[in-house]
Amino acid sequence: MREEAANKSKDKLLAAIQTFTPIIKNVRINFPYQDLTEAFNGDSDVFSPDIILNDGNETPLDQKGDGISSLLVMALIQAGQSSDTLIAFEEPESHLHVDAMHLLNQRLVQISKTKSIIITTHNPSFVSPSLISSTYIVRKEKITVAKDTDEIRRELGLAGGDALFLCDKILFVEGPSDETILKKVFELYAPELIKLIEEKELQFFVAHGVSKIPFYARISSEWVHDIFAILDNDDSGKAAYSKIKEGVGSFKSFLLPPIRGKRQTEIEDILPPDIVSRALQSNHLPCQSNEIKSSRAKFNDYIDGLSRRNGQILSDDDKNDIKKDVADLFASSIHNKGEIIDSKESEIWQSLVNAVKQAFHLIDADPVGASADKFEMISIFGDGDF
Repeated sequence: MREEAANKSKDKLLAAIQTFTPIIKNVRINFPYQDLTEAFNGDSDVFSPDIILNDGNETPLDQKGDGISSLLVMALIQAGQSSDTLIAFEEPESHLHVDAMHLLNQRLVQISKTKSIIITTHNPSFVSPSLISSTYIVRKEKITVAKDTDEIRRELGLAGGDALFLCDKILFVEGPSDETILKKVFELYAPELIKLIEEKELQFFVAHGVSKIPFYARISSEWVHDIFAILDNDDSGKAAYSKIKEGVGSFKSFLLPPIRGKRQTEIEDILPPDIVSRALQSNHLPCQSNEIKSSRAKFNDYIDGLSRRNGQILSDDDKNDIKKDVADLFASSIHNKGEIIDSKESEIWQSLVNAVKQAFHLIDADPVGASADKFEMISIFGDGDF
């Protein structure tokens, strides 16, 4: 009878868990004792069975991470409570890493469609701009409804990327140097975008790796309506673009188009070669602007080859430092868009800016060159000059 009940329980449990995390393939429930006599003579409680989860590695629940344990609790709540139940969570973010927090919040949102939920938290991951009227701030013994996202930011002491879900528009980029470059481009070509940034309506989110952007795009799309990504036109960028398309159909992205005959393009490849040359020389990588301009290699591969010719091997940190220097020099050297004398570079920047403005509803029409889809097609299938 006990085994029959356990089998029924595990089937219900598996169905509930898979609603939240499909990676769980099987559940087993093991009782530590074969009969009641053995149980009562032992130290353990017969009513404390072991729950074994198989997510590719069959392991007892107590040896899984806190994220899986929390999702199991969510599954049991959704499966076992009636719709008129009030469920309260105190600091659900405790002991969870960032990915698990966002996944847990998604499941809480699902549960809240049929059940009433109260959450107390200090983490912005559990705050939604679309639910400000249902967000309360507790100060000592006083409780007030949050006025806006700025008030929540101040209360939580948030700045920059910490407030990913507390803004109206998000622009995803691969690295911090991309943000530096694009802010300068916006300053030159679209001051209205800079105004949105200053007013905290638009926020850059630096993913620190293009492979992370699809995940952040998926989870942020549940809170923020206007999200956009600017991706390098290389193998990693194209892979991220495909994952974004599969996971977040309405999410738009801009793949940088080919330039100067390159088959792959990084954002540094669109900068004036003389600025890139000066930055590389300051990093003990002597080169001429003409050599940079004629190179068919993307920036990362170019500096790899340049360093080897000079008896150096660059680490990822070294490359990031070089990219920072290139971006900083571009931002400090260019004061108006007339200084970008290469017509191809200027056209790319203008088209990129138009695509961003269109994504964030600053322009209604689709000006020539503004379409992100146009560049996605050129980037994926083209291999010539822009």
